[in-house]
Amino acid sequence: MSKCYIIILSLFIFSCGIKEENIKDKKTNKKVDLIDQFHWLVGIWVDTNTFRNKYPSGHYIEKWSMNKDSVFGVGLKVIGNDTSITRYMSIRELNDTPVFIERELDHAMISYYFTKSDSSSFAFTNKAQIFPRDILYNKRSNDSLIITLKGVADEREMGIRMHFKKIGS
Repeated sequence: MSKCYIIILSLFIFSCGIKEENIKDKKTNKKVDLIDQFHWLVGIWVDTNTFRNKYPSGHYIEKWSMNKDSVFGVGLKVIGNDTSITRYMSIRELNDTPVFIERELDHAMISYYFTKSDSSSFAFTNKAQIFPRDILYNKRSNDSLIITLKGVADEREMGIRMHFKKIGS
């Protein structure tokens, strides 16, 4: 009877240890916050290439900051000396899963659902959306970021790749 008790107690302790390890960073042994995986996005990012051939030409800026429970972003379009906010974005935890929430000016909020992430990229999707249906952020280096938007436009699959450089924090 005592052997059985010791075995059950050992299994219980071992299984608790596994669960605890899954929510801790292996290097620092600190609890990992779900939103912390997006900390590399914080800063000011500018794309001067994507819209340079439009008239009037301009560039796009995303400014991201870290809040206690989310990562918050503002999208800005700059044409000459005129700067306007185009959208608000946030990545927050909902039911133990990251969600990308976007609200373009004068439009309703749209939620994109987490599909994948690693140390330098993350992706979200909303199959009910036409464009963009998929949003992918891919950090190329500490000061280089590619954002890919995919979906349907003019009844065909389409994608836009925007190349950003980090200009501030």
